[in-house]
Amino acid sequence: MRRIPILVFLCGLSIACDSNNGPSFSPTAPSTSISVEDPATLQTVTKTGPASVKPLNAREICGNPNDWEPDDAALQTCLDKGGNIDLEPGLPGYIVNGLNGDVNRGLHLIRSGTALGSSGGANRARIIAGRDLFAIILQTQGSVSNFSIRNISFDGMVDEMAEDGPYRRRRGECIDGRAPGNIFLQGNGFQFKDNESQHAMCGSGLGLMGSGYDVQNNYVSYNGRDKNSGAPGAPWSDGMTVLSCERGYIAHNVLVDNTDIDLVLGGGRGCIVELNTIAHFGNYAFAGLSIGNFSGGDHTGSEFRGNTVYSGVPDRLSMGILVGSHPWSTQVWVHNAGRVVGNTSYGNVLNLIVEGVRGGEVVGNNIYNPQGSDSGCGKHSMNYVVNPAHVTNTKLQDGWTPLQFDEWVCVPVAGE
Repeated sequence: MRRIPILVFLCGLSIACDSNNGPSFSPTAPSTSISVEDPATLQTVTKTGPASVKPLNAREICGNPNDWEPDDAALQTCLDKGGNIDLEPGLPGYIVNGLNGDVNRGLHLIRSGTALGSSGGANRARIIAGRDLFAIILQTQGSVSNFSIRNISFDGMVDEMAEDGPYRRRRGECIDGRAPGNIFLQGNGFQFKDNESQHAMCGSGLGLMGSGYDVQNNYVSYNGRDKNSGAPGAPWSDGMTVLSCERGYIAHNVLVDNTDIDLVLGGGRGCIVELNTIAHFGNYAFAGLSIGNFSGGDHTGSEFRGNTVYSGVPDRLSMGILVGSHPWSTQVWVHNAGRVVGNTSYGNVLNLIVEGVRGGEVVGNNIYNPQGSDSGCGKHSMNYVVNPAHVTNTKLQDGWTPLQFDEWVCVPVAGE
């Protein structure tokens, strides 16, 4: 079961724990001048722009997506250059197995303004984990601004098998504090759109931290292995782990069968999280949508609206929507939950739970048809529960049942 403290989580993502002191890059690209004919006037004009805007020839520079040789060095060379990087679709994809032979180092995006995409447009290029990798496949180095990643499929390959055993040789070594996932992005004004992140070994399919970012239309699924898998250590994985979201936008994403929390947010003001779909059909997860505390637990001005969370099979999702962090630790509070409004949650063991909150609104949500008995705390299905002793200054919709859900122990309590 996951641990909440932010320091442990950051280290688990394989980010140096002093990464705030790490380098940040704001390079100035060289300029080029070209003469072109303006089709409107038929006059020759000179245009000046950064040399880096010309897409790199991925076939020659960034590796070969159609063989089983590692592509770390070539891919990192492309990322070091920055600019527009168009990778080619292919199978099995570009392989990241440890930069310069170091299996604890994946790819690092270091330059602001980098645009990573697919030469095939909506036909995504693939970047996959190699057999020996024990690191995040791709992460920013420090805080990087105004980059974009689009039409890339990231695959942690955790469920794949080879002739000599699991494809990921170290998949049994995930523990709290050392759980490398697929992607971690930190910065301002970046975009992550139309991508896939699947089959992370553990940790998270996609970690986010920063402000003003735009994360839309991504498919985040089957990350980690669930508590029923029998895998050792901490094999589960979030779908999206949002450490902080200041004035960001997270929308129209589909998250399926992730194995820890599908979409968890730890704090940030003015963040809009809307119209995402979270579904479970096979893997078990502890929560679908969670408004929690990683970076202060202050979601003032944020709205979580119009999201749909459901389980198509009984006992595949303990908590549909969780507002608060007390199921993991009573020492961790959400100081303001923002507005949790107009969401739909059904088919989960507990469809809506509010536990450990000191402000905000939880109103107008459509919750119905709880099912199953595997809540994780020994309680059978319930639709909407609140611990009144641990919820203050918070506007709640009617219809709740009093229940204490602290550190995976459920105890009936008297209502107000």
